[in-house]
Amino acid sequence: MYFFIFFQKDQFNNHFLKFLNIYIVLATPATRYLIKSHKLNPKLIKPTGKNNRIMKSDVLQYIESLKRKPTEELISSKEKPKEVPKTSSELDKSGPSLISEDKVVKITGFQKAMTKTMTQATLISSFLFTDEFNVDKLVKIRKDINSTPGNKIKITYTPFFIKAISLALTDFPILNSLVNSKTGEDGYIYEYTVKKDHNISVAIDGPEGLVVPNIKKVQEKSVLQIQKELNNLKEKADSRRLTSDDLNHGSFTVSNIGEAIMLFVYSYYLIL
Repeated sequence: MYFFIFFQKDQFNNHFLKFLNIYIVLATPATRYLIKSHKLNPKLIKPTGKNNRIMKSDVLQYIESLKRKPTEELISSKEKPKEVPKTSSELDKSGPSLISEDKVVKITGFQKAMTKTMTQATLISSFLFTDEFNVDKLVKIRKDINSTPGNKIKITYTPFFIKAISLALTDFPILNSLVNSKTGEDGYIYEYTVKKDHNISVAIDGPEGLVVPNIKKVQEKSVLQIQKELNNLKEKADSRRLTSDDLNHGSFTVSNIGEAIMLFVYSYYLIL
């Protein structure tokens, strides 16, 4: 069972963005339309708005600079000496080396285990549902807790969501169930098990990639205890000390995809 929590994030994984050739741009719908209608690259526009938001004036100023650019380039070309083109050998040295032949790499450890679980996951039907909530009170509560004198553990938003999910599972226990994949003589699945404990799994980025350990019996834990468990699992993942017990017996999964909701548009840009 997968449940996705969407909330704002200031940074994404740079390698992931580079791989997809996507850029994050903060802009209003009107500004987005102006960028798209002029077929501009938002990454080249210098933002002046709050949180690096591109304003309409920024786009207009950039368009005006493009009109002046041919004249400026003509003037600068007379002042600058021509660069000598690099040879192919020099270009080869400046960039990453290419692999000369195919290489077979053995899959081991967590990656090997993930191939099994991810393959099993493809057999489960899924759907995506999103909703919006006003969390002003949550933001204030978290701020008050973290600013309390003597508090040694900084609380993130994740344990609040995990605890909220546990409370929801108490009201709707069928969501915390495991379907028995065995079928009867008629070919139908005939039973599922409602789990008594809320063992909530959390995706954590570790040295060997994504791992999904779980916090046991969340229904019996406070938000502070959940945060301690998260910190402990993160330390274990970073030092490669996660045990099979940490990874097994999860009944529900939470995935935090980042602090900004991603909206894909027709071009290769991610515009918010």
